[in-house]
Amino acid sequence: MSNHPVPVNFRNLTIESVIKHFDYRRAIENASRDALRHERDAVYMFLRAFRQFTPEWKEYVKLPKKQSGLATPFILFPKTLNKLYHGTYGKTQYENVLFQTIAFTIANFGMRPPSELWMMRTDHLYKLDRPYIKVVEKKKHYSTRPLYL
Repeated sequence: MSNHPVPVNFRNLTIESVIKHFDYRRAIENASRDALRHERDAVYMFLRAFRQFTPEWKEYVKLPKKQSGLATPFILFPKTLNKLYHGTYGKTQYENVLFQTIAFTIANFGMRPPSELWMMRTDHLYKLDRPYIKVVEKKKHYSTRPLYL
């Protein structure tokens, strides 16, 4: 932040300089809310380390409002799914079957690509009284969840 076109001077830190920096980041660089939150937290950490943090910092250094999710949900219609399942993806039959299986698994069972797909092994398929796939969730510290078929 100190080497930025609108720098924050940490030797003489003022609310105005931080607000000016945040306004520039929002307007010109189109920074996301999370990027600004990380910078705000860095400023707060600096202020707390040197015992300069006061409640007025929270009043003046505000983040933009959180954006809602997708405006319109993404829905795959049957014709689109049919094209995904029967499309030609590679030069060999093996590549076609592999990509068709991946598309089928993602669309029907809700697996998150790519991490949950490449973690899957053949011993993760179970055919007991009710068949299921054991999905390993890498992003959740390798926890497992069953996907019933």
